[in-house]
Amino acid sequence: MRKILAALACMALLPISASADTGGPPDFSSADQAQFAKLGVALGTFTCVDTPASKIPHTVTLVHEGNFYVAHETGEVAATTYTGWDRHTQQFFSLEIDDNGDVTVSTTKSADPYNATWDVTLPASTPKVHVFPYLMALTGNTMTITGQGEGPNHQILSFTSVCTRKH
Repeated sequence: MRKILAALACMALLPISASADTGGPPDFSSADQAQFAKLGVALGTFTCVDTPASKIPHTVTLVHEGNFYVAHETGEVAATTYTGWDRHTQQFFSLEIDDNGDVTVSTTKSADPYNATWDVTLPASTPKVHVFPYLMALTGNTMTITGQGEGPNHQILSFTSVCTRKH
């Protein structure tokens, strides 16, 4: 769960250059293009520190690739996260695929995807698997993600991931 949050968090930290293409799919309306462009404040590479501590420090690099902002994360469990705007449901989405092949999908209907509560929609909560929403907050060049996750013995653990833009 921490890696998902770190990847999302890191997407919000970097300013996008004026010449970068931040447009979404060509058939997006101008309103949808404006929503998609909100994700463009976050291109670059970040270092993240987790509490409780990760076994291996990690970095997240965010790039704009076509219809998505793509975060490539290294660390304990490497992952690639695709983030975009869904014009049909009018919400931001994030789809993460880790190096074990596990998939996590999160969404938010917040007007600001980088100061928002994100709901994990896949996997769904079941009696055997508990998923929790998480909070993302961007202040200057620091993104903080806080939430809860399930530990190895099914205990509920709180976590914080703080990602800072590299210069």
